Amino acid sequence: DASEFDKFAEGSHYGPVLSPLLVKKVKAWLQLNPLLMPTPDEEGCNYIKWNMLFSTAQCQRSSDPAYHSWSDGRFAPATWPHVSPLHLISCHIPWPIEVSAFDEAIGITCGDVIEGIHAYMNGHVVQWQFDSASADHKRVISNAFYHNHSTVQGMPSRQLPQMLLHFDWLRQDTMFGGIAINEQLVQEVCSGPLLCVFELLCRRHYLTSEQEILEQEE
Repeated sequence: DASEFDKFAEGSHYGPVLSPLLVKKVKAWLQLNPLLMPTPDEEGCNYIKWNMLFSTAQCQRSSDPAYHSWSDGRFAPATWPHVSPLHLISCHIPWPIEVSAFDEAIGITCGDVIEGIHAYMNGHVVQWQFDSASADHKRVISNAFYHNHSTVQGMPSRQLPQMLLHFDWLRQDTMFGGIAINEQLVQEVCSGPLLCVFELLCRRHYLTSEQEILEQEE
């Protein structure tokens, strides 16, 4: 309805930007922008399509035509009320992702969330982080590293440094699956009901055609 549309309209004129402390103080009920949420079951609802191995320029809105980089909704608020910062946790990675607003006057946008994920995924895995994994997990991560950094078609190897990156930890689950409110996961991971913490879902990636490979390589 119109009220939902207005909540996620672009601009700074829809209320103040709240810190997690203020969210708690005013007992605000946070809502996520539907564009960032997991793929909806209903046809006609927009969502984000993005293989997190690649740059944010490869990110698309589901209604975008082929070869069209996402722009519609990129500067829309990620939450209602507007917040900054927020954190993402995931069953696929053991460390939180902090997302900050590019413009503190409007808070975190959908684009800020995607850029924050991209910056994190391209960060280096330090030795103690790798050492914390089990022997079996190390083997799987190493296999993902050699695959992601190889010259296999559809892989971004020519753009990557030859070192273990956070997205190698995802193994094959490199597709952005949306952001969700998951209070139970937050409780388990953070040992308490922290605010402005959401779940990042990661989905399995399958190359379906030569056309998709060509699109990713361009």
